[in-house]
Formats: sequence, structure tokens, C-alpha cells
Amino acid sequence: MKYNTKAIGKRIRGERIAAGFKTQGQFAEKMNYSFESRQTVARWESGKVLPCLDDLLKMCEIFNCELGYLLCEYDCKTRTSTDICEAINISEEALENLMKIKSSNFKEILHTFSKIIEHEKFFELLCAIHCHIAQIKHGNINLNNESCQNIAKYMNCNDSDVKKYLDSSAKFMIQQTLMKIIDDTIHGNNTKKAMRKIFRMD
Repeated sequence: MKYNTKAIGKRIRGERIAAGFKTQGQFAEKMNYSFESRQTVARWESGKVLPCLDDLLKMCEIFNCELGYLLCEYDCKTRTSTDICEAINISEEALENLMKIKSSNFKEILHTFSKIIEHEKFFELLCAIHCHIAQIKHGNINLNNESCQNIAKYMNCNDSDVKKYLDSSAKFMIQQTLMKIIDDTIHGNNTKKAMRKIFRMD
């Protein structure tokens, strides 16, 4: 397999900075080279030289990643994470947040989260949230300006009042859908008991 040394160098540089090594000299020392060996790191990061296997494995320990990630075979730090992120099109950060919950004292929350995702209205909720955010970002709350003006004229109020009403209606729909999912989840399984256990309410 042919490797792109420039892409590998760019990844090493990005991970070095993300790991808190501001200078190539600092990183060289962490790699058990002398500070003066920063030129070696510079050659790696420029893609002029590919690090030897021992150095790559040492970097995997420092960056907490797999070798395939450093070699740009995949874009998440592990093959498993890459497969999951590609399968459901979420970011690695989103997956990491779920993994943090799994390894925390609140891992039973994931059971609740799973039940929410299973609910028939979950897709409807996500669609409503997505549309609401998109409308806010683009300044269009469901209707164009002309439609808002016509409604405002008919109701004898300001355009801004119409937009505020439509905005609050969208929020209300999201809240109602979410509460429906939560109510069904509570009454449909042992989630309530699990939540009581987590927060020691018994």
C-alpha cells in the first residue's frame, strides 16, 4: 500500500499540537530524542521522511490512537470509531461523548438514551430541531417576509410579532414531541427505576 507522507506529516503535526506540544523540540524530547532533534520532527511533519515503526508506535501511545489513524488509513483515532461514525454519519466528538458516559458512573443513562432513539417519534423530533435551527440561522421562521407581512396585516400586528409567534410555536412542538417520548419511555419500561437508582431517589 502506498502512503501519502505529506498527509501523514500533517496528521502528526495536528496531533502534536492537540497534545499540547507547542514546539517540535518539546515533542522530540517526548519521543526520547534531544531537543536539538526538532529537525527530525520537522522532516516528519513536512512529509519529507516517514517515521520508523518504533517512532510511529510511540506516537500512538502519546496521541492515544491506532497506527492506521497516524498513517491516514482512516479518519477517527480507532478503526471501530471510524466504522461507527461512517455508518451513522456522526462526528468523532459525538461518539466520544457517548463513550465518556459509558465509562462514567452514569452509564445507565445510555439505556434511557437507547429507548429515546427507539421511539417512533424520535426521527420527527430530530427533523423538527434541525428545521428550527436552520430557520433561525437563515432568519426565516417558517414563512417568507411577504407571508409574515400578510399575516401581520390581517391580525393587525407587527411582522416581528408574527415571527416571534412562529418561533415559539416551533419550540412548543419540539418540547411537546420530546415530552411525549419521555412520557412513553417512563411508562413503557424500567427507565424510571433506573433513573431513581442513578440519582439514589429510592
